[in-house]
Amino acid sequence: MKLPPLNPLRAFEAAARHESFLAAANELNVTPGAISRQVKTLEEYLGFPLFVRVHNGIEVSAEAKPYQEAMRAAFLLMEQSTKQLLSERSQSPLNVWCSRLFMRQWLVPRLADFQDMYPGQEVRLTGGRSDEPLPIETDLAIRFGTGPFEPWQSHFLMGTSIIPVCSPEYLKQHGPIERPADLLGHTLLFTTTRLDDWYHWLSSAGVENVVFGKKLTLQGDGLAYRAAIESAGVAIGRKEFLQPDVAAGRLVTPIDHSVRLKGDFYLIYPRAPRHTRQFNQFRDWLLNDAKETWDQHVCADSNGTAVASP
Repeated sequence: MKLPPLNPLRAFEAAARHESFLAAANELNVTPGAISRQVKTLEEYLGFPLFVRVHNGIEVSAEAKPYQEAMRAAFLLMEQSTKQLLSERSQSPLNVWCSRLFMRQWLVPRLADFQDMYPGQEVRLTGGRSDEPLPIETDLAIRFGTGPFEPWQSHFLMGTSIIPVCSPEYLKQHGPIERPADLLGHTLLFTTTRLDDWYHWLSSAGVENVVFGKKLTLQGDGLAYRAAIESAGVAIGRKEFLQPDVAAGRLVTPIDHSVRLKGDFYLIYPRAPRHTRQFNQFRDWLLNDAKETWDQHVCADSNGTAVASP
């Protein structure tokens, strides 16, 4: 079967979408008469009228409605495929959004591995608060929550648990810390974003009648981790993010007890029939690295107690 010419199909799709020959002509940069002739050509090919006249213009005939929907889908697919092809050829940056803490503590230290695997792939990172709207240009985002994240496609990345940490120097000068209750006699580092973490951790560790003594409150987890490294006190932080500092000896865990948080980190992105090669490479790399991180901690956290998390 021979297909209709492309120009009559374009004219019909535009006229049907606008329900106006004039609007279709303006979109396609032709005259309304040209649109009319192209529609007539298609009607002769198909053997039935595509439009009916109404008092204020035209509308698609009942017989042509399914055809209009099929043509709309076909032109959208051609448009998306063309954009994707041009995007792949131009190697435009991949826009990735995540919280500043996730970016600084987990993602950025691993990006060199991705760049070694895929030289020339450009990734543009944007950080913000976990509750703020995503920028319109976002290709992928990492969100903390319980999901679902409709209408976005989502994949589990990792859970998270909290542990107390301090510098080896702090523990040497102010230790020992042998029981969870001993921490109440130390300077505890709080963050303005997660004020309840210390209370939940101590309660989970069996400490009753919690009354805090010396406290230092900082704006954000990153500052609390930095203060702990500088021996300002004992911080409570996310185990998965603190592992590099613990492995490097900058931080130690005075009490080996972790508490699993409610909520997980998810990779989310707009649903699409097909993504670019660059997108697929970054997504698959991120999912694999996150799985490795979570697998390393899931056994240690299996006995943790779930607590509320904003």
